[in-house]
Amino acid sequence: MTAVRPLRPCRRRDCVSTQAPRTDPLRRIEPLAFHAGLVGVTDAALRALGRVPRLKVLERDATSVRAVVRSPWLRLATEVELRIDAGVGLVHLSVSTPFALRERSRSRSRAHGLLALIDREIRRA
Repeated sequence: MTAVRPLRPCRRRDCVSTQAPRTDPLRRIEPLAFHAGLVGVTDAALRALGRVPRLKVLERDATSVRAVVRSPWLRLATEVELRIDAGVGLVHLSVSTPFALRERSRSRSRAHGLLALIDREIRRA
């Protein structure tokens, strides 16, 4: 099995990622662990993302998804990047908002919400 590409590093102030260093607690969130097969997790992740209002998937393959979520009022784009590492059973996620909207709380809450949606879909399958 080939190695999964890492997420793009957080360059913006308002980005959170499961692959941020543990020494950066403001950007670090924990990845989602799973015990299902890669196909099942990828399908569950796509079903979960399909339930998010105003989310558009830009790119996807067997182990990754890149999407954009637009805010309802100003239509600002929040970038979402997802990587599934079946070798270690982890779903990695990066969420980056366009501005420091309420600091990192918006990115962090969106990331936790997305991971919870994906977890529910994996458990449902």
